[in-house]
Amino acid sequence: MSFDPSAAFRAAMEEQLARIDQTIKAIEPSDADANEMRKRLEVQADDLRRRLKTTITTRATSTSIAAAETTPVSTLPAASPRLMPTSESDEASRLKEEIRVEIWPRLRKVALPDSRFDYDFKSFIPDFLGSSLAIARLTTLTIYKEAQFMFITADNSLEGLRRRALQDGKLLLTMTYRMRRGFYLLDPVAIPQSLWEGACMLDGVERFGRAVSLSNVMAMQRKIDVMVTGATGVDCFGWLIGTGSGCFDLASGILYTASLVSDQTPSVAIVHDCQVSEEDYLPLAIGDVHCGTIITPSRTLTHENGPDTRGGIEWKDLADEMMEDIPTLREAKSMIETGQIDQVWA
Repeated sequence: MSFDPSAAFRAAMEEQLARIDQTIKAIEPSDADANEMRKRLEVQADDLRRRLKTTITTRATSTSIAAAETTPVSTLPAASPRLMPTSESDEASRLKEEIRVEIWPRLRKVALPDSRFDYDFKSFIPDFLGSSLAIARLTTLTIYKEAQFMFITADNSLEGLRRRALQDGKLLLTMTYRMRRGFYLLDPVAIPQSLWEGACMLDGVERFGRAVSLSNVMAMQRKIDVMVTGATGVDCFGWLIGTGSGCFDLASGILYTASLVSDQTPSVAIVHDCQVSEEDYLPLAIGDVHCGTIITPSRTLTHENGPDTRGGIEWKDLADEMMEDIPTLREAKSMIETGQIDQVWA
């Protein structure tokens, strides 16, 4: 039987719609605090129903879950020789934007729309056809099986992973949209199972999760076992490019500064195959994070030479509005100035 990408797209959207409807039903009508979230979910559900009435065509590859679990792991090339990247220049920023513009048309063919941003990939990392297969691949790896405390970004493509991790009893640290309201903790013990679905959505994180400051996370005295992120693109050496907001690099830098992660902490990028470049094209800057594992719906790529690369925060290169808009960033700066944590970079 031939593979019908339109049918696969419809199935993915129908599954997403069913999860949203389930979450809406789980919210108590008398809960006034949840009204805003309910309204957003209802808008998202209506948008999905509208889209399901149209014929969706896209290119895709049919792969079974069994194949995802048994396909051999490939090895990425040796790490890029650029050991000490410099601060990002205007030229580097321009080149990264060119890369995004090159990737977006390919991504548009496999991406699922967002209820707020539609297909505006400058604003978010989309879910994509086959993300469940990539997630299934990750769950077979030792770095996932042994992890008890995970950092997972709030990207749409990782909603299924956040749900699976809660089901597996893992404690999750995630963040609000572009770090504007800092970190949130998703604890499968504290959140009723009936609300896990909602808690895994970006709109549900703040409703069902617990807001935590950097000092709160440090007081837990637990190291993060693995970090997982989505991306706009990733090159053959494992260097990421996102929407341009630098949120994952920034979150990683904050956590590194607080000694919650180290160079030994595995970083994983979950992306579609169309987002992986076989060329070393990424201009690096201090704070860019290298991922030793790249997972797509059809393959798992691992880096052959050692730990992932990360570092602290290059404070002098941060835009003033970032310090104003991100409370966790201000907290980290204050903790350095008062000697509560060590300075990593000046």
